[in-house]
Parts: sequence; structure tokens; C-alpha cells
Amino acid sequence: PRSKFGMGLDIVELFAEVEDEFGVEIPDAVAATMTTVGQLFDYIEEHSPAGRDAGAWDRFIAVVSRETGIEPSDIYRDSRFVQDLRMD
Repeated sequence: PRSKFGMGLDIVELFAEVEDEFGVEIPDAVAATMTTVGQLFDYIEEHSPAGRDAGAWDRFIAVVSRETGIEPSDIYRDSRFVQDLRMD
């Protein structure tokens, strides 16, 4: 099933987990424009003090890995949610 913004539930759940981890809210309209891991992390870096902490990328990738089942070493900034991470 897809959300009202055309994002699959897997992606919506990932974004919710990232929001919880970093204490930030990503507006639905902004989230709907994001297609890669790097775009999501850039938003976190810009809008959450925790996103600028040392180790923030590793924390972020741990959440993505947990939600996707993909090894952290196989997740890159340019990994696309649908095509590369097999999320819908």
C-alpha cells in the first residue's frame, strides 16, 4: 500500500524511525521528494543538532539497515530507497 504522498509504507516507516532517532520531524511534502539515503541524511544534518554529532552517519545507517535488512556496508549516500534498497 502507498501513503497519500505516493510513498510506500516501508519508506514511511523508515522515515518515522529516523525522525524518532534524531528528534526531528520531516514534513510529508519534503519527504515525498526524497529518493536517496543521502537526501534523507542531508535533511537530518541540516534540521537536527543530533544529525551533526560525531557518529551521526553511523547511527543513521544503523536505522536504515535495521529497517531494510540490508547490511550497513551495502548502504551508500546515493542508494535509492526503491531501486537499491527494495523498499516500496
